[in-house]
Amino acid sequence: MNPKRILLFIINGLLFITAEGQVFMGQVIDAFKSTPITNVTVEIDQVKLEMTTNETGDFNIDQTKLPATFSIKLSKSGYYPLQQNVNIDKLNGTQRIFNLVPIKTIQQEIATIELDQSDDTDESDVYSLLTSSDDPIQKAAAFQFGIFRLKLRGIGDQWSRLGFNGFLLNDLQQGKSTYQIFSGQNKLTDYTDGIMGYNSNEDDFGDLGLNQWISFNPITYRKGLSLNYSVSNRSYTHRLGAQYVKHFNRSKVSLVLGANRRWAFEGFIPGTFYDAWGTYIGLSKKINSRTDVQLLLVNAPVQRGKSSPGTKEVFELSDDRLYNSYWGYQSGKKRNSRIAKIELPTAFLNLSSKLSDQLQLNLGLMATKGKRSDSSIDWTNSPDPRPDYYQKLPSYIQDSASKAAVTYEWKNNVNVRQINWDQFYQSNYNQYTTVRNINGGNDSVIGRRAVYFLNERHSDPTDLEHFLNLKWHKSRNSILLGYRIEYLMKENYLLMSDLLGADFFVDKEDFVDDQNLAHPNVNNLNHIVYEGDRYGYDYASVHYRYDIFTQWEHKFKKWDLMFGVDGGYKSDVRRSDYKNLIFENSSGSSEIFKAIQYGIKSSLTYKLNGRNYILANLAYASKAPFFTDIFINPQWRSDRIQDVTNATVYQFSLHYFYRSPGAKIQLGGYAIEIKDLTQNKNFYLDEALEDATAQELANGGFINAFYTHMDQRYVGLDLAMEYNLSSRFELTFAGQVGDYIYSNRPTLLLFDQYSNAEASHLIYLKNFFIPGTPQIAITAGLKYNFKRNGFFGINVSYLDKSFVEVNPLKRIPETVGDLDRDGETFKKINDQEKLPSAVVVDAFIFKSYRFLGHYSSVSLSVNNIFNNKNLVSGGFEQNRFDFKDKQLDQFPNKYFNLQGINYFLNISLSLEKI
Repeated sequence: MNPKRILLFIINGLLFITAEGQVFMGQVIDAFKSTPITNVTVEIDQVKLEMTTNETGDFNIDQTKLPATFSIKLSKSGYYPLQQNVNIDKLNGTQRIFNLVPIKTIQQEIATIELDQSDDTDESDVYSLLTSSDDPIQKAAAFQFGIFRLKLRGIGDQWSRLGFNGFLLNDLQQGKSTYQIFSGQNKLTDYTDGIMGYNSNEDDFGDLGLNQWISFNPITYRKGLSLNYSVSNRSYTHRLGAQYVKHFNRSKVSLVLGANRRWAFEGFIPGTFYDAWGTYIGLSKKINSRTDVQLLLVNAPVQRGKSSPGTKEVFELSDDRLYNSYWGYQSGKKRNSRIAKIELPTAFLNLSSKLSDQLQLNLGLMATKGKRSDSSIDWTNSPDPRPDYYQKLPSYIQDSASKAAVTYEWKNNVNVRQINWDQFYQSNYNQYTTVRNINGGNDSVIGRRAVYFLNERHSDPTDLEHFLNLKWHKSRNSILLGYRIEYLMKENYLLMSDLLGADFFVDKEDFVDDQNLAHPNVNNLNHIVYEGDRYGYDYASVHYRYDIFTQWEHKFKKWDLMFGVDGGYKSDVRRSDYKNLIFENSSGSSEIFKAIQYGIKSSLTYKLNGRNYILANLAYASKAPFFTDIFINPQWRSDRIQDVTNATVYQFSLHYFYRSPGAKIQLGGYAIEIKDLTQNKNFYLDEALEDATAQELANGGFINAFYTHMDQRYVGLDLAMEYNLSSRFELTFAGQVGDYIYSNRPTLLLFDQYSNAEASHLIYLKNFFIPGTPQIAITAGLKYNFKRNGFFGINVSYLDKSFVEVNPLKRIPETVGDLDRDGETFKKINDQEKLPSAVVVDAFIFKSYRFLGHYSSVSLSVNNIFNNKNLVSGGFEQNRFDFKDKQLDQFPNKYFNLQGINYFLNISLSLEKI
């Protein structure tokens, strides 16, 4: 061979090898899960280059097209964008690793503390909202609007669903989500998807409100030990947590261990406290290439001191807009009388198997057995101990001298303004007595008989669930078919928590007129109650629900079509061994309430092009009422209200979506009708007030009431936008404007709690606003992305059109029939109060970095920066009313006020090197 040709061949080969080596190689991985991220947009503006990562998160760029130093930008929905400077000469041909930080993980700490704080703000309807999806309206509802108790589309928690790895975690007794299973366990809820309404859903048929589905798999967690510490001035002041992750046998077995504590000796509201612990262990095992099993054990016990609503009068008298009537001093220390305790240890077992390339099987078993209680002071044959009881306030007193004296004491004597624990002990000390024929026999007991005492109202659940679903996918078609079986048994009872210095309590109901009928259990007359004993009532509610659902989706070239069907059966029953003489059916089992539920849903998506979409969604559902909405005073009787019907739901929504690398826009509207709703409402009426409304109930006392055949209408618009002003600055906007009203005149059924007296009224509720949420919520934000792993954001939010809950008995002819409808008194009685509008400014900063080779991050959230102290989250009209003289200031509205400026600082450190 010619030597020149050999030399030329060698030179060409060397040039080819050199050219092949001149490739800039990169890989993008999830900073927390250490897994590759596909379809990440890679941009280098200096050379006008744009590409995406492949299925292993890799990308390669011809190095000859790049300058020696350049700036690279990486972005993907659900992650914070990353921009870094790269010097090719320093790489020496090695692959560069880029870590993207998921949005949900950063802000999860903030969202969780907002949830815990919301429990103290307004306990009428705790609306749990996780940092779920990339939907900007859902994110705004969690972070900017959450403290104001915004409900997406106005829909309450009983219409929403919370799921975990295919399990549905809603309480069968009352419908609300049991987020408390995961209270504070942020690492378990990092990855959550949020689906609004009856839309496409891979785990369930869905419900009218927000459907949140948590995904957990130990194999996706970053290995090593990570530590976390947070400090705040909200419901709790400190949080300390640790998590350890280990992957064995080439990730065929993965283990996650976690423990944490949150605590505050006193929260931002006086007299409150917080003490919460959490532990969890997660294990996954890959049985073969197609099948894996997961197990999670979690327990998150919480104890917290609660806070009260208040009238404007008590806020002014105490000179504290966060006045809390639930606490008082005992031996020089603050003691809260209303303590919430909850502990729900739960086990989840999942199996997932790929039966074929097109068919996936998922099934699971779940079990919970826990305790849940709320304490309060009770009393018998003694004055009302509550410091803000209306007869103890200056506004109730007619004599001017007495009014002035009470005003002075309220302002200057903490034992008048707050609970007087010493008075309870002294009162009990003076009740030395003999009780004969105790516990259904002939024995006697001598000692101090309690007239003031502390009890706990328990509702302890035993919950079992099994589900199975099959997911089939081929080409443009997918089908979901599944079933779910749920069982819940709740033990409901009173527990004597503290006798407050007394020796015993005699179990008789003070509010029963004929004391011969006042024994809760005639099989145990004159029951002597000691601390730790059950008394008063003791019954079980047992609930079953069986559900089967299916969903079909087909993706055409220009259209996507979804259709789903759901059918189910539910049953409720009450059981008790307590027998009283007022209600014949108080003991044994009640008649079983049975109901069929069903629903259909459909959506149609029109794809104008790769960036513009129009989505229409339509649904119809028939839902049975919950146990709490149909059983009359289950503490003492087994009766249900008559004429129980399913609620009928109609939902329609239409939305436009625009998606591009630099902008996201969604604009839409929704219309929802709920008809024939049944809803429980319990309250207390004075004797004089009952005379004016129903002669049958003139003995006074507690009332079990039920709205029946109630109609509600929800219509509104929502708009969201995310726009990149530059590579660093991003403008965001999210808003929801709605009109949520009662659309008919429902009937209110009233039942006396300790007699057979009952009545009904037609409530003139039509066109009154549904309370419990701002109907206008708008936020605008500006975010600045740092060059490396961090950002700063500021938001300005406006909320308005929030209303107090009305007293139904003020909307009946008997109340206002003799008044001039155009007169001022009629308007003041009838008009629904609108709460003040609010403008708040919030800021958030996040920075992650490598510290000695370890991943670390710091985040700080500051809310209500300008310390606006006129914020109100909710309120209600008192159910007491001066029917005789129409004195409007006799029973003013009560409100839940919000905190001023507040912060949350979080520091995280991973001890595994990256």
